[in-house]
Amino acid sequence: MMNQSMRLLFLSCGALLLSSTLAEEKENVLTPTRISFQSLENLLSLDHPDHQSHVDHISSVLEGVGLFSITDIPLFRKEKPETLRELPKCVDALLLKGQRGMAARHVLADGTIRKTIATTGDDPNLLLSSPSSLDQRIPEACETLQQVSGAFRSTVAEVTRTVGRVLLMLQSKSSQNSNNNNNDKPLVLTTKEGDKTYNLAEMVTYGEHLEHFHVYNKPNSTSTTTHPTTTIDWHTDQGLMLVFSPGMMIMNTHNQQQQQQDRKTTFYQQEHDFKIQLPNGTAMSVQFDPIKDDLVVMLGQGVEQYVSGVNFRAVPHSLSLQQQQQQQQQSTNSNRVWYGRMVLPPADAIHPLFHNSGQTFGSIRQELIAARNNNNTTDTSMSVLGCSSSSTTTTTIAKQQRQLQDQTEEDCNLETQHFCWHTCIDYSQDISPTACAAATDDHVVACVNTKTDELWPGNHNPDFNLGCVAAERVEAFYNNTSTSSTEQETNSSSNEGHQDSHSAAEGGLETDDAKDDQLTTAPSSSATTFTGTMGKTTFAMLLAGLVCIF
Repeated sequence: MMNQSMRLLFLSCGALLLSSTLAEEKENVLTPTRISFQSLENLLSLDHPDHQSHVDHISSVLEGVGLFSITDIPLFRKEKPETLRELPKCVDALLLKGQRGMAARHVLADGTIRKTIATTGDDPNLLLSSPSSLDQRIPEACETLQQVSGAFRSTVAEVTRTVGRVLLMLQSKSSQNSNNNNNDKPLVLTTKEGDKTYNLAEMVTYGEHLEHFHVYNKPNSTSTTTHPTTTIDWHTDQGLMLVFSPGMMIMNTHNQQQQQQDRKTTFYQQEHDFKIQLPNGTAMSVQFDPIKDDLVVMLGQGVEQYVSGVNFRAVPHSLSLQQQQQQQQQSTNSNRVWYGRMVLPPADAIHPLFHNSGQTFGSIRQELIAARNNNNTTDTSMSVLGCSSSSTTTTTIAKQQRQLQDQTEEDCNLETQHFCWHTCIDYSQDISPTACAAATDDHVVACVNTKTDELWPGNHNPDFNLGCVAAERVEAFYNNTSTSSTEQETNSSSNEGHQDSHSAAEGGLETDDAKDDQLTTAPSSSATTFTGTMGKTTFAMLLAGLVCIF
C-alpha cells in the first residue's frame, strides 16, 4: 500500500521531475526517462519535499538502464541546432583543404562515411587554431562553427558538472544505506604523490573531457558487395559517462536552379538507429524526441570499474544507419549529425586496478595509444581504457577488439614497414618484399587475415597481419575497392559544387590513384585519414578516446 502511494505521489510530481517511469517500452522501442535540468539541480537540494522519492527513482534508472535524458536546458533549444547546422560545412571544408590534424574521415564496416572534428573540453576554439600561412587559414565555415558552438559547449559542460554532483550524491546515499560496510564506501582516486584526491563529482569536474562532432552519411550503394547491416557493433564506452546530443538527420533541400541562400535546412530523427541492451539481454531501439532539446547521459565502463558503493550500470549500445533513398539524394543532401562529450578520470589519478604499480589513467592512456598491432590485445592495462564488449565486467576484462593508435600510412618507412590494420608493421625475415618475391615470383607483401586469407578492407580487426599474396589478386582487390569508395564519396558530398572535386579533396591527403601504383597499400577511404596544424599525435589521442562511440 505504501509503495502504491509513493508511486501516485511521484506521478503527480512528474511534470516537476521526470516525464516517464523507468522506461516506456513498446514493440522493443524504449523512450528514455526524461528529467528537466531544473529538476536535476533540485535533486541536490536535501530539503526539497519530494527529494527522497526522486532520488530513489533516478537511482533505479541508473542501476536498471544506465541512461536518461535531460531536457529544458536554458537556451539549449537554440544553441544545439545552430551548432549542428554548421558542422557538415566545416568538416567538409577542412577535408577539402587537406588541413592535417583538424578533421578525420572513416569508412565504417557497413559503408557509412563518418567525418569527425575532435577537440577537448578545455579548448574554446575546437582546436582549430589559425595557421600562420595564408593558404592554410581556417575555412570561413569553421569560423562560423567556432562562434556558434561556444555557448553550446559551455552549456554541455555545465550540465555535465551538475550530473557529476548528482552521481556523487546518489553514491553517498547508497553507501549510507549499506550499514557502513567498508566494502561499500565510495572509492576516492588519489595521485602518485598523494597530494590530491578525487571523489566522484571531482572526477567529472577535473577529468579529461574529450569531444567529438560526427557527420555520418550512408549513400545508397549500387555495389554488389555485401556489407554488415550494423554501422557500429555492440560495445560499452570507456570512461565514466558519455553526454551526447542524439543523432539528428539534417536535410538541406534545394533545387539546382535555386541559389545557395534559398536552401532550407530541416532536422528530423531517423527512426530506431540507436539501440541499447537491457540487463536481461533484450535489445531496445531508443526513441528520442526530435522536438525536445535532449541531452542524454549514458554511463560508461568506468562506473563498473572504479565507482564503488553504488550499482550504476554501463550501457551496451550499437548503431545501425539506414541508406538514403536514391530519389531523396537527388533533391537533398542528408547527413546524420551528432555531438558527444566523453568524461574520463583525471590523468594524474591512479587507476584502482593498478594501484600497486602506480599507473595513472594518463599513463595507461598513453600506452594504449602507443600500443602496436597484437601487443595490446592481451594486456589488461590497455583494455581498461578501451571499448568493451557487452560482456565485459569489472573482474573480467574482455580481449581488446579495436586497435587505438596514432599512425597513418605516411608514418611508415616503406623500406622496412608496411601499413596494416591502421599501424606500421615491421617486415620480418619471412615476410618482406624480398622474401615474398624469392618464395614466389609474383607475390608481394599485403595485409591479410591470418584466419580467412581475406585481404584487409580497412576495418579494425586483430586477425590481420602481413603475408605474401599474389600481386594480381592484391591489385584486383584494391582497384575494385577504390572504385567503390570513389562512387560513395561522390554521392556523399554535402557541399554544392564539390561533386567534381573528389580527387582534389583527397589530393592533400593521399589519393586512391596514387595508391593504385602501390600494390602493398590499402585504399585511403578505408583507413583513417588525418587532415591541419594540431599534429597527428594529439589528434589521434582524441580519436582514440572516442573511437567506439557513435
